[in-house]
Amino acid sequence: MRARLHLRTCFVRRCRAVSAAFALLSMLFLNAACGTLPRDPEGTGARVQRYHEIRIGLVSNPPWVVGTGGEPSGVEVKLTREFASLLGAKPKWFWGSEQTHMEALEQFELDLAISGLDASTPWSKHVGLTKPYFDEKITIGVPPGTPVPDGLRGLKVSVREGDATAAYVRRKGAIAVRTEDIRHMPGLLAAPAWLLEQQRLTPTRFILFEEKHVMAVPPGENGWLKCLQEYLEQQKPKVPALLAREAQP
Repeated sequence: MRARLHLRTCFVRRCRAVSAAFALLSMLFLNAACGTLPRDPEGTGARVQRYHEIRIGLVSNPPWVVGTGGEPSGVEVKLTREFASLLGAKPKWFWGSEQTHMEALEQFELDLAISGLDASTPWSKHVGLTKPYFDEKITIGVPPGTPVPDGLRGLKVSVREGDATAAYVRRKGAIAVRTEDIRHMPGLLAAPAWLLEQQRLTPTRFILFEEKHVMAVPPGENGWLKCLQEYLEQQKPKVPALLAREAQP
């Protein structure tokens, strides 16, 4: 018994050592990325390092940003919290609308804005955007054991009420059945592929549309943009698991 406890203790210590080493390497990597060319004309990265604070605009958009005030949660909140921690900074949250935050970015009153933003946003002409860190495919899922239909015309497909997905379903000739809660709905379901898999449905070849998720920073702050981009590139493999965790009831 003592031998087993000793081995278990050694294993835990080694895991902690590996985690600490990884965190240190990540921090060194980010510091190197944030401290090299290109530079920030308005000094966003330098300001973050000086005051140990990142001003982050939030727009509620579950599962990316969850909440309407106070302490937020969600996939992008978790990512930016860790990003701030690796830089030795704390996030300062600001709730508001997408327009309000984008205008604040334009005027360098925020350092970052998160809202599950898509790369096709018209704000790309006014602010800086990272490269897409997650490609979200919205498609049709079928329950286990259900054959995949050859086409969708005339078929009923469940969609979340108030979601633009319904319009894409109609364009395929299907009938959109709107519901407040898409969990455990029988039959065909239109939703992001990661959510379909989480609900044990099989995604089909019927891709309705795609969203390439990005984060927004002040315009022209290329050093700061590069720093954030390097971090998000490292996090890509973690995003599906973060999404699945947020989708749990």
